[in-house]
Amino acid sequence: MGYQSVTSRKQNQENTNMLFYALGKLISLLGTSLFTFASSLYILDITGSGLSFATNMVIGLIPVILITPFAGVIADKINRKLLVIGADTLNGILFLAFFMYFLNVNITVSLIYTCTFMTNLLTTIFNAAFDAAKPNLVSDDRLAKINGISQIVMSVSTICGPVLGAILYVAVDLTYFFLINSITFFVSAIIECFIRFQLYQAQQTKQKDTKIEWMKDIKDGFAYMKQKKQLFSMILLFMGVNFFISFSYITPIPYIINEQLQLPKIQFGIIEGSLPVGIILGSIIVGRIAKGFHMKKLIRYIYCIALIIILFSVPTIGPNIPLTVWFIYYCVLMFLFGIVLPLINVPVETYLMRMIDDEYRGRVLSLLSSGVRVITPIAIVIGGALVNYTGGYLLVLCGGILLFMYAWSQSKSPTMQTLEEPITSKEGATEGL
Repeated sequence: MGYQSVTSRKQNQENTNMLFYALGKLISLLGTSLFTFASSLYILDITGSGLSFATNMVIGLIPVILITPFAGVIADKINRKLLVIGADTLNGILFLAFFMYFLNVNITVSLIYTCTFMTNLLTTIFNAAFDAAKPNLVSDDRLAKINGISQIVMSVSTICGPVLGAILYVAVDLTYFFLINSITFFVSAIIECFIRFQLYQAQQTKQKDTKIEWMKDIKDGFAYMKQKKQLFSMILLFMGVNFFISFSYITPIPYIINEQLQLPKIQFGIIEGSLPVGIILGSIIVGRIAKGFHMKKLIRYIYCIALIIILFSVPTIGPNIPLTVWFIYYCVLMFLFGIVLPLINVPVETYLMRMIDDEYRGRVLSLLSSGVRVITPIAIVIGGALVNYTGGYLLVLCGGILLFMYAWSQSKSPTMQTLEEPITSKEGATEGL
């Protein structure tokens, strides 16, 4: 009776954790999405310069790329609940301070750049701490579910943020976007206070080291990652898949739709909107099938992504087909693309979180995030440079084939073949405070 009562309380707290995790992250991301969209429009309106717009985007990426490994160290050394709540609270204070300042002073592009840099710095720490804490929020069996919820939240904010931002941008002055974002961060911080960050905590054989030695701690994280061959192989697979998807999708497919097929802009917007809708559905599906995940299934899903990318090049064989047909065709492909992405991302993310020890989780996940963020722009630049010479169709076709070959070669490696079913229950979890 007593055991059932304890189990029931933990399950109730798990449900609470997942609910507040989803709400806190959704509110925070929506506020940020609103501000990013509105500030970008504002910069374009007052400068008319695409370079100024791009500069704001780059300034937002700089702290993410440079600070992420250090944020991982902080997430491993300092209380993660304190970091999550503290980062949202400081973001709220930051935007409130800018709002009060802009009540008396005109908004300038340089100050928008400053705000963008500072909020992305705090958000990087927030993400590192929250991601590292996920295995402590829920039981092992529900880790895939909370990762799926995370994907849904990001997709919803991607869809709703620009729409709400466009409506509000017409209705209110940009100054009030700073107030709105401040409120969302404060509300998010309050919600996160009710999350129990150590509901499930792995048993520790030694006291946690809280002393920070930046370079040594980062090197220790990298050494830990390389020491575990299966972990390192999975990370390489994930980074490679991201590279080939970025190379063959991000620049060439919009080029095909806008420049070669010359579909109307509104149709292009609908095609792009099909992706996050598919991701939401895929994230729901993955929560139901995650327990059956194994290496062969992961490779099959990567093959599916490669096939979808190859199918994006099909318009080369049907030049006389009406453009409406290609519009529907690309909507369907983009929707399917969105469905399959979480079937790869969520199981891999869940596997990595289970395999990494708690004291290294922040560093290893941050190093992976940094690696992906570095190789993605490289892949985009290469794809963008080649698209003018090879044509969009040929580049997409080659990218899909290369992704298929890469996944096949990785699946044949001895280390990857030793992986059986990484999504299984993990013993040794104890209730934390």
